[in-house]
Amino acid sequence: MQKILAHLVVLCFCGLNGITAEFPQQIILPDNPSITEQTAAEELQTYLNLICQKDYPIIAESSVPDSQQGAVYVGATNYAAKLLEKEHPEPFSFDEIFLKADKGNLVLTGHSRRGALYAVYTFLEDICGCRWFTEDVSRIPSTHELTYPSELSISYAPKIISREVYNPYAQKSLFSARNKGNGSIDSQHGGRISILNGVHSFFNLIPPQKYFEEHPDWFSKIDGTRVGEGAQLCLTNDEMRKELTKNLLEQLRANPETTIVDVSQNDRFMFCTCETCRQVDEEEGSHAGTLIRFLNQVAADVEKEFPDVLVETLAYQYTRKPPKLVRPRNNILIRLCSIECDFARPFTDDANRDFMEDLAGWSRIANHLFIWDYVTNYEDFIGPHPNWDALAPNIRTLAEHNAIGLFEEGEGFDFCEMKNWVLMKLMWNPELDIRELMKDFCDTYYGKEATPFIINYWNVLLERARKSGVDVGCFYAHAWRWIDLTSLTEATLQLRQAEKAVQQAYGIDSPQFKHLQKSRLALDFVWLSYYGYWKAEAQRLGTPFEGPGDFKTAANLFSHLCLEYKVNPPSLGIGFSEGNNWFQEFSKGTFSLFPLPLDSGWEQTASEETVPPSLCLKGNKTREINLYTLEDYAPSEITADFMVVPEKDEADPAFGFIFGAENGERYSYIALTSDNVITASSSPANPTSETFHKPNPEKVKSREYQKWHTLHLIFHPGFITLYVDNASVYQGLPYPEPKSPNGKIGFFAENGNVMVRNVFFAGKKL
Repeated sequence: MQKILAHLVVLCFCGLNGITAEFPQQIILPDNPSITEQTAAEELQTYLNLICQKDYPIIAESSVPDSQQGAVYVGATNYAAKLLEKEHPEPFSFDEIFLKADKGNLVLTGHSRRGALYAVYTFLEDICGCRWFTEDVSRIPSTHELTYPSELSISYAPKIISREVYNPYAQKSLFSARNKGNGSIDSQHGGRISILNGVHSFFNLIPPQKYFEEHPDWFSKIDGTRVGEGAQLCLTNDEMRKELTKNLLEQLRANPETTIVDVSQNDRFMFCTCETCRQVDEEEGSHAGTLIRFLNQVAADVEKEFPDVLVETLAYQYTRKPPKLVRPRNNILIRLCSIECDFARPFTDDANRDFMEDLAGWSRIANHLFIWDYVTNYEDFIGPHPNWDALAPNIRTLAEHNAIGLFEEGEGFDFCEMKNWVLMKLMWNPELDIRELMKDFCDTYYGKEATPFIINYWNVLLERARKSGVDVGCFYAHAWRWIDLTSLTEATLQLRQAEKAVQQAYGIDSPQFKHLQKSRLALDFVWLSYYGYWKAEAQRLGTPFEGPGDFKTAANLFSHLCLEYKVNPPSLGIGFSEGNNWFQEFSKGTFSLFPLPLDSGWEQTASEETVPPSLCLKGNKTREINLYTLEDYAPSEITADFMVVPEKDEADPAFGFIFGAENGERYSYIALTSDNVITASSSPANPTSETFHKPNPEKVKSREYQKWHTLHLIFHPGFITLYVDNASVYQGLPYPEPKSPNGKIGFFAENGNVMVRNVFFAGKKL
């Protein structure tokens, strides 16, 4: 970083004093260039021709005299080698670049894999002013007298050596390479860093359909029973480990180019609770204890035959906390996942204290630390995701903790083109100013006339998200969780001004207007999804309603644009939420989501005490509050903040839901205790049903009393997924749907008081 800063000082000095050199007139390549060096020279030639409107030939080094001046030497030329003996005698680090002005010539080279390519892109970007904002949108300057600082000298190696943004618009090889990413690029641009087995590979290596019948003890023991499908492996079983290692070595022999192979937990909980596994995990203070002890043995066997291969695993959900005693071997790569974090706030914020402790712990003991980070909202790919203020601080924090790889999972569509580009820039150089990057992008992609309004738009939303007090996770970060009508209205007015400015400057058919039209779909979705609520809220507050004037007209336009721009629908856990059907239904005006305010007709029992803006459920008196009857709404998801206030001399308080209550005689319920243990039951009881009397193993730490927590339920056909404070507590709980017309669903409390606030119930209008 000191070298980069020194380079910036040189540029400023040269600019002030006019110390520049005339740009060379030809491009020199080694006689036998690599495919990446050839690509680097061709990219340089293409853009120099565009910038200067003249032809720059590419010439083999053996065709020019040793005393040649006025040339750009690209890649591992002999000229560069002689210069490097004095200027950079040590070997290049991975992806390191080297740019040097020397005696009227310019050297652009670096690490053998793609250093020359990145040196070319750095020169075109930082010296010439080129930008590649998307695959199709770039900014290429024009001049007839291209110059560069005569004292130009850059040597820079990125600390984060594996850099990838997982988004359909960022996965394009050319876009990724030009912005110095290396996660998804073709061989012409140096090739990607591929990982054999991807992730969640336990059952790839030990498939239960092949092994469970004869070896049930190789799989998780849950509630005293060995479980194959939907579980994990028993990591203290030596016989299973030997078979897994045999299968892994066979994979490596069949894929000799592999440098990283994954051996990691399946994407669920259901870890083994057999006596041996339990004892190891208790001794290590983490379920990562059994994982790392197991992998150390596997990695030792891999190293004997494949000494240059890293064995990757996940520190994810129940294995996120580092173990107390065991240390990963040198050939193990730890990929730490931030999936439980509050992404509206930096990792260093108190809201993410647990993750920072785990990051620091793994940083101390892992020789190779990669990060799997999340910059999207899985349940709403369209709506605004207010994480901009966390992006740069988070990447800096990860680099400071010795993370050498970063995978940014961001499938969303909310201003995704700008987010992709900004993330690429920050992964290469975490010290860049994100607001300057946003402005740079907006000036070209939307037009500089729109830039101040777009920046203000995000300032409004970011400030509201901070003040809301809501954890903005990557699972249930729907905007209605944190936004209010005032901020929604102000954000709308800012985008409205941006559209007006773009229309006046470029016209309604311009690329800039279409880019803005696509980006504002995020805000449109907030208005339309909860249209009835916002209208009622505007009436309650006595403020103008700035949303769409007619729901059906606006919904039809919104759906048409989403289909045109190939935007994925939100994930709502309802039957037609997949693909085009969702937008087709939405465009008819027959579908919307309506969070119901507490004063809008919810059925409340007479003895409930309301403490604005919360509900108080008295667990030792009347304990039930009904949210809906089947005649009105069908379930899709519920979110709520809750606080448990225990009574003296009472049993452990519980908070939960009643489903299918019929005349108070038949019902099913889910109870959530302070240890986040679920018990599902029914009355009358049905002991033959797996749905009932089945406690869930503890998966996240105990909750504190008298402190607000966030609960989120998603209803799928026949089962429920449940999250508490961003952490998955249960992913496949069966439940009986109400059968009779008077079936109900509602909250209940037991053995203490439960405060409930910020309740949102979303569903299909019947």
